[in-house]
Amino acid sequence: MMIKANTQITGEGCTLTSESDMFMGIQVDYNTTLTIKDGCCVVAKGNFAGIGGVLGKNEEKLVVNNATVKATSNSDGASISRLAGLVLENCKITQPLGAFFNSEAHYVEFDGKKVTEQVIIQPGSNAPVKYGIKIAGIDVTSDNSSNITGEGISGKVRYNYNNKTLTLEDATIIAPNTPKENTGISNISVTDLKINIVGTNSVEADWYGIDLAGNTTIEGNGELKVTSKNNYGIFINKNVTLTFGEKNMTEITGKAGIAGYDGANKEALIVNNATVKATGNTEGSIINIATLTLNDCQITQPQGAALNNSTHKVELTGNAVKEQIVIEHVKTGINTATSDNNIVVYGGEGVAYINSKKPLNTVKVYSLSGILVRSVATTSTTAEIQLPQGVYFINVGGSSVKTLVY
Repeated sequence: MMIKANTQITGEGCTLTSESDMFMGIQVDYNTTLTIKDGCCVVAKGNFAGIGGVLGKNEEKLVVNNATVKATSNSDGASISRLAGLVLENCKITQPLGAFFNSEAHYVEFDGKKVTEQVIIQPGSNAPVKYGIKIAGIDVTSDNSSNITGEGISGKVRYNYNNKTLTLEDATIIAPNTPKENTGISNISVTDLKINIVGTNSVEADWYGIDLAGNTTIEGNGELKVTSKNNYGIFINKNVTLTFGEKNMTEITGKAGIAGYDGANKEALIVNNATVKATGNTEGSIINIATLTLNDCQITQPQGAALNNSTHKVELTGNAVKEQIVIEHVKTGINTATSDNNIVVYGGEGVAYINSKKPLNTVKVYSLSGILVRSVATTSTTAEIQLPQGVYFINVGGSSVKTLVY
């Protein structure tokens, strides 16, 4: 169907279907407005677009007023595309939830990409649905989730409601210094939220940099810097787990870098083969944590620091660490070569074996949670350390090897 003059499609309870195997189900010409209204339903399918204009730069408009539209593209086009404007009156996009019309790209997009699957517009209130996340005091909603903007937000920030993923792409988030809005990112009610880090990103706030009331994973190959001026860099609430995913790099600074509620309420921190740098020069760099689990990584700075299960703080020589704590990937496997000497570590039945070409001096054995289990001083080039069954990090001369004792 080609619309070459202003046209209205109406008829309560009636359905019009327009399909094209070649181009668009419905095409709107230059300087033309197509209005779909009053309870009717229009189904448009096209190889390139369901409904579209010519180029999207010449006043090709689609108005939907209290009606239903189902538009689908069968190719790499977009289901609703090449329009100068899309006006929704007494209706909203319900599929994909959170999709919106990008007036610069001239198509409906979702999660940073044009939508090629079916777009559904249905009658209903235009009041946005809140998703339980705030960015610099701004609610993430069904209206703004695909392109979250506002004062204090630059770069690309978007949220995919369907897979619970908040993406920061070269983004800077600076929270306003006003009560209830002075936190950079707040996970208010989302269970199993994922924060995907792309490029270089920063979050700054007067209060919490990131406040977590639901389990959250920070992942992605990008870099994230989180800073709180007067409170915790990242706050983990009661019964909440914070996980850092593989190859993620996050640096956190505040009165405490990473802090739980009080350490007695299942506040869990898990680091999976990631780099985490936490600094808390007032209260401690990592505090109030019930459990700390390190997978394929270890506290490398300061050496010997570990979580004290009684005080729930990462400590060194009985004191909370307030300088920067570095958790990073360590070499794993049976054989590992270091820069200055060859060290071979392997596990046996109730014992870990260490062989070196040079004197070992000191061998330290850590649990996966970073707790020092054994420290052995020796001038020999070999050592046999009796250990219970489990997985351990063996630290020799600043290099660590993960091994299994069975």
